[in-house]
Amino acid sequence: MMAKTLDSTQDELTTLAELGMKKALSAGAEEAETFVSWMDTISINIKKNIIEARRGSPAGVGVRVVWNGKVGFAAQSGTDKAGIERVVEEALAVAKIRPPDPDFEQLPDPISRPSKDGIIHDAILEFSEKDALEAVNNLAQTAFAQDKRIRSLFGAVEVHKGVQAVA
Repeated sequence: MMAKTLDSTQDELTTLAELGMKKALSAGAEEAETFVSWMDTISINIKKNIIEARRGSPAGVGVRVVWNGKVGFAAQSGTDKAGIERVVEEALAVAKIRPPDPDFEQLPDPISRPSKDGIIHDAILEFSEKDALEAVNNLAQTAFAQDKRIRSLFGAVEVHKGVQAVA
């Protein structure tokens, strides 16, 4: 299930990255690249025998542009279309006030990656908050069973699953 979510998220991020690049080129950039990322994070901590669970989905976009041999970059949290347009404008504004970089030649050429690089095992994609809570609970149960002198525990289980797109 999560694999399908990541696949559809990958498609959405690719579309947004391409939108950012097209906006930058149509706004006057000679070259442009857009980075878009999304991550699903589960964090279960045990500290002094108190369990704390957190889940988040940070996302962001960065745009690098070249204008008259000058390079500008801007970034933001979130991936809404209006925000991408603002980031493009900010990157261009930065490029316009920077001095030319005598060592800059060009942005990297695009490459195609048809594989699902980085996916190790589908079970990782399916790992849930419940699984993480069970892992921390098992950690605590095992520690207390091993040594009756243990009074307090510190530990954590974290899972980060992410998708990135570059155009």
